[in-house]
Amino acid sequence: MYLYNYERSLPNWSDAEICFLIESWKDHHPISKRQNSAVWESIARELNSLLREQGLASIHTATQWKSKIKNLEEEYKRVKDHNSKRRNDHESFTYYEELNEILGC
Repeated sequence: MYLYNYERSLPNWSDAEICFLIESWKDHHPISKRQNSAVWESIARELNSLLREQGLASIHTATQWKSKIKNLEEEYKRVKDHNSKRRNDHESFTYYEELNEILGC
């Protein structure tokens, strides 16, 4: 099995922030990438506030939150597609199972 080091490609996000985002995504699914900027600003305010409550000092813009969701979703789909093809070595990444709970249905 090949484990893609997804975290290495995301130096500005801690594991705690990504896990928090995924948990929030589960609670508010679907968070659509198609939402307008005002909706994303509201989502960013809410998520940043919740991060502060959890003792995580990082603040991300609406664009960063939207981009992170997009990147996680794309990586999930890439790995899922790769694994569905015969003769490919099985791949995974750290957040695959969590994203499968959200996107795998």
